[in-house]
Amino acid sequence: MDNPCLVASHRYFVTATLQELRVRRFFNHDGGSPVPRDIPPVPKDKLWSAAPVTGPSAGLVQAHFVKIRLGELERRGPEYEKKIIAALQQRLAGLNKSGMSWMDAFKLINSEMQRCDLTINFNETKWFSQKIDYESYAQMYELAGKKLPSYERDKMGADPYTLRTVGTNFAKQRADTDDGVTFPKHWKTDGASPLTRGLAPRAGLTPARVRLQMAVDATPWTGPMTKAQQDEGRRAQHPASPHFNPKTKQVFAALNYGKRLHGSAPLYGNSYFVLADHLKANAVYYPMDTFTYSSNVSMGIKQQFPYTHLAAAMAFNDKMGDDIIKACWNGTRAPNTLGTDMLLEAHIHGAVPFAGNIKKIVLCESDQMSAVALNAKKFARKWGAELAFNVPYS
Repeated sequence: MDNPCLVASHRYFVTATLQELRVRRFFNHDGGSPVPRDIPPVPKDKLWSAAPVTGPSAGLVQAHFVKIRLGELERRGPEYEKKIIAALQQRLAGLNKSGMSWMDAFKLINSEMQRCDLTINFNETKWFSQKIDYESYAQMYELAGKKLPSYERDKMGADPYTLRTVGTNFAKQRADTDDGVTFPKHWKTDGASPLTRGLAPRAGLTPARVRLQMAVDATPWTGPMTKAQQDEGRRAQHPASPHFNPKTKQVFAALNYGKRLHGSAPLYGNSYFVLADHLKANAVYYPMDTFTYSSNVSMGIKQQFPYTHLAAAMAFNDKMGDDIIKACWNGTRAPNTLGTDMLLEAHIHGAVPFAGNIKKIVLCESDQMSAVALNAKKFARKWGAELAFNVPYS
């Protein structure tokens, strides 16, 4: 049987030790001033603070968008199929004699297109003139957006985010075009419901609820403008929806269906990233640069297609269809092009961190010991990407 005196002594020792630990944690070891990192600051204006009101995460919103929209695209009707068959008949007139069906030809071409690289072209000097410290590829809505000072926000009574014009990427034109080619008209009202916390199982899966987080619905900025903005007549834009989250917007890439030597879009730079294959399946594709649709965004919606229907690009773009047959049927590399009408654009609705998503870097740099080349080598080693040097663009 335990000795009562020993038990009491043990309890006293444990209690005293815990008290000493608490004291030593609160004070420095010499018993001096408190340790700052262990004491949370006391609010000056009030003794409590509510948690910030937030919506669903960007990743969750994007996942719902992909699930809903790709499902709609894969359920298109017979008219869509007729256009694809007509495009194949136009380019493969002797196919019937070979005994191969149009569907077999479509599947072969589509399969070859699915093996083509998904790329992002870039200017090697702008990217690698200095060391890159960030860890993820950022799209323009993150780069060109900014939080407004509180005094400007109070004047507007709007969300503290505004989209700026960068170069020839005009804010309102870019935002309106991206919204227009991303969301069908029925998404504004399809399943619209009062906001709930997070994405509720029913209301959260509706197109209208997803669109509320993703669409800019840009309206003219009427607040203070810089002299440069006034001179250029380029007003910044702010979202009509206070729930807009810039991180939900798409990353712009392109499929190198022509197997072109300098990637899909050398107009944006002669070097390019080859993205991981798993990013292809959840992307939405267009048979030209979507900025081309700025005057007719409804056409962009009609010409969307999923990864499972890549060869459908032939039905919407005759010039592209010819190059698809050359590269993915005849096995002939297509020549480099600066034309935006030959761009098979891919919208990736999800984050693209460098880790696990950059398969290869193809650098257009003749001097492999230049600062640009050395920084590219460091970047490739850090993120486990292959690095290849390309010949100059011609």
